[in-house]
Amino acid sequence: MTEVPTRTQLRSWEPWKLSEAGTEVKVRNSDFLGLIDSAAAQIREAGKQWEGDAYWSAYDRVVGDRDNGNKVKQAVDELADAMIDGGAVLTDYRRVVLDKVALATEDGFTVSESWAVAAQGGSSDDREADRLAHQTAVATALNELLGAQAGIYAAITTAAEEVRVRGDDLGEGDSADNSSGQLLGVSDPVILAPGQTSPAQQEIDAKYDYYASLIEKNGGSVDSGPDQKNMIAIRRETSVYANNGQGVYDDKAVLIWVDDHGVRHVSEYRANTDPTARYIDNPSETRDVNSDGTRELGRLPAGTYEYGHNWFKNKHDTVGDGNVFTMPESARVAAEYDTNHDGFFNDNATGPGGESMFWHCGREGDVASAGCQTMPPDDWSRFTSDMGVSVTDKYTGEQVPLRYTLVNEDPANGNTEYRHVEEGVA
Repeated sequence: MTEVPTRTQLRSWEPWKLSEAGTEVKVRNSDFLGLIDSAAAQIREAGKQWEGDAYWSAYDRVVGDRDNGNKVKQAVDELADAMIDGGAVLTDYRRVVLDKVALATEDGFTVSESWAVAAQGGSSDDREADRLAHQTAVATALNELLGAQAGIYAAITTAAEEVRVRGDDLGEGDSADNSSGQLLGVSDPVILAPGQTSPAQQEIDAKYDYYASLIEKNGGSVDSGPDQKNMIAIRRETSVYANNGQGVYDDKAVLIWVDDHGVRHVSEYRANTDPTARYIDNPSETRDVNSDGTRELGRLPAGTYEYGHNWFKNKHDTVGDGNVFTMPESARVAAEYDTNHDGFFNDNATGPGGESMFWHCGREGDVASAGCQTMPPDDWSRFTSDMGVSVTDKYTGEQVPLRYTLVNEDPANGNTEYRHVEEGVA
């Protein structure tokens, strides 16, 4: 992949088409996720009329494929991003090389197909210094392009391999039928015994129990009523200056609920629960809580809160679809502030404003938070779908409740995300 192209070959390159292809992949990938979610919704709806072992076998297969499909979708998005970014980078490097060639030719030199810079009409000692300067400029730009090309090739190859691995998992869950056309496990007394569930659902149940216990251990309560949503977020300490002040989605948000058939559900999302440095100079997003003349960023402290769905026009077509989850208007909650401005919230400094910290959509590569909690667009789309809300809710005035518990990651006290433990492994 790092073979040096000729000058003619480089001129024929159209690396922007790699970005265009990546964009098309991303659009079609969103359609794929919609189909996966639709299948899961339909099998749940079928459960209103369809009961018994056959239904649960089909249910496990469809829901298992939905979970694997989400992983495929995320992997494909990462591949698409590698293509989009790679195309943009190669386009810039190609332009720089051709610009260096143009400068050399404008200065009276020729540049061969193999990138050798020469004086027109042969050797010219009085222009040798100029020729060497142009040769160095062309060679440097070309080497930088080749280095970028190798890195882009590696990134795309790695992402494509992850898509292949995730794709192999799709359809490998609990199968609804076997080679003879019989329902899988119909003769298996363990799977079909009263009160038993499939291995896939058993893993979901284990996650549900784990996160429900984590919520309660940290002062929250879990509403196990039909379709009542409970969320926990596990915050990893991250500087407000991370990613050049754009922030990172390195926290974990988990939604748990029980449907009207008594089946437990667990959905996991990438999330951010910290503000970012890009808002430090915005007076409408900061407070001077210690009266030292300098305004501070704030965030929601660990704790348990009641949120509800709303629609906010300022979040429509800017950082999301208008869906937000907010505390009640009457709520008054303290926030914690970075008063020493080191990028972390370890000053034990609190002040007003916690009730203004929403859950809303962020941007890919930019968490778009001055204190609110956010998810990247794809995760936010899954979250709002799991919550059963859409922009149409703004017209009905319906408010979908969300019980929310925020914890700081602390392995010593068990505040970590769920880890599957294989049978027989300590």
